Amino acid sequence: MPPQRSGVIVVALWLLVACTAPTVGAANAAGTARPPSGSTQQQRGMLMRWFNKMDADRDGELQAGEIREFIGAQLDTAGSYTGRHLDHAIEQVTDKLDGADVGLDVSVSELDQHLHRVLAGVKVWEWVAHSLGLPMYAEAFRGNSIVVHDFPMLVNDGGQLLQAELMVTSLLHRQKLMRAMQRQMLGLGAEPGPIQHLNCSSSSSKVAGVQLPSVTSRSMVQCTWRS
Repeated sequence: MPPQRSGVIVVALWLLVACTAPTVGAANAAGTARPPSGSTQQQRGMLMRWFNKMDADRDGELQAGEIREFIGAQLDTAGSYTGRHLDHAIEQVTDKLDGADVGLDVSVSELDQHLHRVLAGVKVWEWVAHSLGLPMYAEAFRGNSIVVHDFPMLVNDGGQLLQAELMVTSLLHRQKLMRAMQRQMLGLGAEPGPIQHLNCSSSSSKVAGVQLPSVTSRSMVQCTWRS
């Protein structure tokens, strides 16, 4: 290759780097959060939408005040997050979600990484049935192969997909599911573990638990569990 042509290529590459670097820096400074990797494009888009609901100042990071506002407005229907309980909840969120970077702010990428750890070892449909006490929707969650990265899609738009696709027609049940999913996405509360103890007995009475048809048509099998 002639030396003159090589020099032109080197200069062109230098100009490309020089022009691109300020653009990336300006995007970060303006708070344009990049979609996280590790999930499908649709899941990443829905996570960004949910993240932006909390990111009031649009700087691409969640500060303690924004997390506090979201918990109070969306998750605290019983008034349990007040005073020290609310401070502890915010600490719990930042401890679980914030990465090794400087500061306690949470980025959408850190939130995405946290979702890979949520409900580890537990299937979502099992969590819906056993932890939330809504076994009537377990088959819909299992049949649609719902995973944790689908949570943002299910809680966006007031839970419309919960009703349209998973047949959660009860408003109270949709609200319960949305609050529980968002708590898990933020790392609030204890995560359920796999079932450790399962006891089943035949009974004709209807009590809390999973009931399955037994060998006779008049009795049911009652199963209770403990994590």
